[in-house]
Amino acid sequence: MAPDHITISAVLNACVEIGDLARGKQIHAQLTPNDIHSNEFLGTALINLYSKSGGGLDQAVAVFDDLRRDSTDIGGSVWGAIIKAHTKESQSEKALSLFDDMLAAGVKPDQMLLSTVLSACGDIGDFARAQQLHSLINENRVPINSFLATGLIAAYSKCGALDHAMGVFNDMYSSGSPELGISVWNAIIGAHTKYPGGSETALSLFDNMLTSGVPPNRVTFLAVLPACGNISARTCGKELHALLDRIGIRLDDFLAAALIDM
Repeated sequence: MAPDHITISAVLNACVEIGDLARGKQIHAQLTPNDIHSNEFLGTALINLYSKSGGGLDQAVAVFDDLRRDSTDIGGSVWGAIIKAHTKESQSEKALSLFDDMLAAGVKPDQMLLSTVLSACGDIGDFARAQQLHSLINENRVPINSFLATGLIAAYSKCGALDHAMGVFNDMYSSGSPELGISVWNAIIGAHTKYPGGSETALSLFDNMLTSGVPPNRVTFLAVLPACGNISARTCGKELHALLDRIGIRLDDFLAAALIDM
């Protein structure tokens, strides 16, 4: 039986999952340009294959350029895949440029892609661009889910705009947003820990998180333990160590290093 586009896309995604670039290339070689151009999922799967399985950004870009040259209607998943491929290789400026091209083509980004682009803004400290994206989100009434909130907080904090990061968090907290989950708490706690003079607030936020009934995870402890060390809060640090043991989080290298540093 001959595989259809859905079958081939699924198998290419399987190659990505196990990092089998050679098998993915074999499948790619059997496809005609018309196969790829007529199906958005195939183009997305090929870009992901090369960007995530060690094939290199150049090959992912080659697939995208072929699609862009021969098709007037590139879907959002293809744009998202190539933008994420560039952010993965720390080419944030190019990722933002591609995002502009996507908007100019009339393609609307989803929440996951907006979060990725916000990460690119944070990586290069582009505060103005982060604000523009935040405005775009509000103007288009895009619901701020946990991915977007985490992306906004991280972008603002990396740009040194902790007040803006806190504004995003406070909006969710005061409205009782159901999207205020552990990733958002971790983002705002970590932002304060890294900010000069923000460690006491980080510990206060951690207490509020526990009071709100949100259980900490491994990332939470990696975010809050340095805050104890920053202000020499030894008793608090020992309580965190005991809490780690009590809730059964395994002590890996990173957590052990955080405890030793604290």
